[in-house]
Amino acid sequence: MYKPRIDVFISSTSYDLPTYRRAAIDAILTAGLHPIGMEHKPVTGERSVDLCKQWVNECQVYIGIFAHRYGWRPDGFGGKSITELEYEWAGEVKYNGKPIPRLCFIMDDKYPWPVSEMELDARTDLEQFKENVKTNGSQVGFFTTEDNLKLQILAALAPYSLPTQMSNLDHYLRWLHRQSKRSGLLHVLVPHNASDDDRTIAINQVYTPLDTQRQVWRRSDDKILFEQPVAQKNDDNYDSSAALTVMEAANINRRLVLLGDPGSGKSTFLNFLALCLTGTQVFVGGDWLAQTQGWTHGALVPIMIALRDFAQELPRDAVHGTAIMLIQHLEHVLKKDALENSYQSLINALEDGQALILMDGLDEVPSERRQLIREVIHDFVSRFHVKNRYILTCRILSYTNPILHINGFAVETIAQFSREKISEFVRKWYQALQVLGENNAQRASENARRLDAAIGVLDIGSLASNPMLLTQMAIVHSHEGTLPREEAVLYAKCVEMLLLRWRRTAATNLLLILDIREADLYSLLYEIAYDAHDKQTEREGSADIPEARVIAIAKERLGDDGTKGMAFCNYVEKQAGLFISRGQDANGLRMFTFPHRSIQEFLAGCRLASERFYREAVKHALRGVKWRKVILLATGHLRFNKQDVAAP
Repeated sequence: MYKPRIDVFISSTSYDLPTYRRAAIDAILTAGLHPIGMEHKPVTGERSVDLCKQWVNECQVYIGIFAHRYGWRPDGFGGKSITELEYEWAGEVKYNGKPIPRLCFIMDDKYPWPVSEMELDARTDLEQFKENVKTNGSQVGFFTTEDNLKLQILAALAPYSLPTQMSNLDHYLRWLHRQSKRSGLLHVLVPHNASDDDRTIAINQVYTPLDTQRQVWRRSDDKILFEQPVAQKNDDNYDSSAALTVMEAANINRRLVLLGDPGSGKSTFLNFLALCLTGTQVFVGGDWLAQTQGWTHGALVPIMIALRDFAQELPRDAVHGTAIMLIQHLEHVLKKDALENSYQSLINALEDGQALILMDGLDEVPSERRQLIREVIHDFVSRFHVKNRYILTCRILSYTNPILHINGFAVETIAQFSREKISEFVRKWYQALQVLGENNAQRASENARRLDAAIGVLDIGSLASNPMLLTQMAIVHSHEGTLPREEAVLYAKCVEMLLLRWRRTAATNLLLILDIREADLYSLLYEIAYDAHDKQTEREGSADIPEARVIAIAKERLGDDGTKGMAFCNYVEKQAGLFISRGQDANGLRMFTFPHRSIQEFLAGCRLASERFYREAVKHALRGVKWRKVILLATGHLRFNKQDVAAP
């Protein structure tokens, strides 16, 4: 691990105090310490009580926050709540031979609090618990607002604060951990009644290990051989050939280019690895490093670079690419997210050979910038410590161009999902929905079995070897209970789920705000996708969509001052998940993109299908290869979704 840490356990009832817990987390981070609590529990089979006790036993400081609820009473502990148990456990913990401090904060009785947030039938037990806290020597303060609590915690933690640099790196790691939780369509995996980010599903819960296309031979001591051993047939020490996993490729190669088809899981792998590496450095007890399924290089500091964003920031008159360009981009990204104080910590990690640089989307760099990016990467690698590790992703077809080849980087290609991998993903998908309360265990198992069986018999099942398309199948199946047979129908149902049915109440409110029908909402989305696809100059990836352009299109169709366009953006990004945020432009307006190019192509195809299709299809076919898939999906949309039997 790159740095030491002091862990501060936060104990409170969670239902009534989420904003106060966040205030406590902010205070702990400001002090340069490490908050731990149930917010940071990865989904495992471990009992919550056992995990809480483990965290309390491993912490160096305990913080208790008590208001008007006594809390959950686990079986087998004499009717005591988990909150009181945590307080008692902390009283038994010693650090460096001394009892750890128990810093307790009780809500002022005079502070107004809604009766609905009080546990009235447990008032006697709660008052007795508070009295014990006040009289047994714990440090006790009385708080009102979230800000008031934060200030008191900061003051109480002053004797235990760590140097600022550690705090700065911790802020960055936590930010990247949040950013890495979801990839592509996985960010729609939230409960229907979600009120905050704490209940979302992280990528590690549905991540299915990827294989490469390379076949290797494994010895009984787990050594990997890249060529078939001559003595294999007569030597029991050798197993039969098997695929090299993507994680093994990342372990073996200090510098790796990871190729894959669209939707094959390239970005997902980077996000998964970043999530686990940041998790193991900031959250105790979650066994994050073990979840990597084989990563062998410890808790390096991950640095994520979206190459498309970086390319957009390069000076237009730049002739040669240098490492300083990427460093300046990193500084800009940190500043944009109020993490500029973390900059020096990341530079130190790079200088010390403690960094893992994850560069995503080489294929999404505009063609005229690709040579420049290549020079930047070469200079960056030579500038910093030789022990740093690098993983760079690119689509297969794009990397056939020698101008993109990165010297000194090994190349591996992601394999499609095998039948076993498909089944594993399906099982994890429904287990994740079970965690959200969407299914019980029996129903989750049955739904997984049905989806797995449907994939095995339907023609569209051949698409399931692509993780992105498999995710769309899972979204549709989890709501419909069945799978369509045609690709265009799959996309249509997936969009319907996300746009209208995933957040039905929010969708109804949006239609009222915009004063339009569902058909008009679809039409607006189709127009935005068509406009973005038409303006996109690159053949790879989904287009950047400026908020200003969305508002302009909405004005043309809805005739308002832009308020409706902003409401549309907010809903499609935060509720439907069909827009993915890409930060802000120079004017402070948001930039969006679709979760995947295939969704952009389908939506653009729906717009094309609503016009004079045959004339428009011929015109677009003559405009280049980027319209080929759009035309095919438009045809499928007409034929199978619109039931136009005359469609080609």
